[in-house]
Amino acid sequence: VAIIGGGEGATLREVLKHRTVEEAVVLEIDEELVDICREHMPEWSDCSDVEGSDADSCFDDSRARLVFTDAFRWFVDNASPGGSGERFDVIIMDSLAPGRSALVESGLYDETSFVESLHSSLTPDGVFAVQNGRAKAASDPPERVGRDVHTSRMMDALGAAGFGSLHTYDEGHSKFHMPWEYLVAMKDAASRRQWHRTEGEVEVELHRRVHGTRSSGGRERALRY
Repeated sequence: VAIIGGGEGATLREVLKHRTVEEAVVLEIDEELVDICREHMPEWSDCSDVEGSDADSCFDDSRARLVFTDAFRWFVDNASPGGSGERFDVIIMDSLAPGRSALVESGLYDETSFVESLHSSLTPDGVFAVQNGRAKAASDPPERVGRDVHTSRMMDALGAAGFGSLHTYDEGHSKFHMPWEYLVAMKDAASRRQWHRTEGEVEVELHRRVHGTRSSGGRERALRY
């Protein structure tokens, strides 16, 4: 799993709760941010209660690899001839919400080399996930003409890069002031069968793959959301 941004450690924490994760690479441009969060917000990267973790801080987990770099440039170089050619099953963009950040907008909409490098850096059935900002309201205009035009532009760019199946969903448990929207792009359209699982199938799969908590003796799952 690759995480773009996420210097506070919360996304890394949730990723490491999955038994199937062999390595999580955090690509964060701001090393000072990580140091500040480790000191003043340690609960965000707390893996001490997660069975399967070998460190109190998720940043120190043996499965975690921190790379302080410009993630956009890293992916372009990774996918270029002569690059490292690393491949990931999942890439999560945990940076500022599109539409709120010129850097994210430029990278996802205008820099085709970056979007194409995301596609190239995924395994055949890989998945890319990114936050879209606040969820749309019933009174909002259509995305292509409203203030949320960034969503349609992003989906166009990902589709043009070769992603076979695109989905958006709203999440109300992230503790923001309103529901938040996320976009999931699947490299292979056949992977959409995972998206259409029933609620029961999802719950069974999560119970199978998510570590338990040490405080419950493994009886309770560690996943927060």
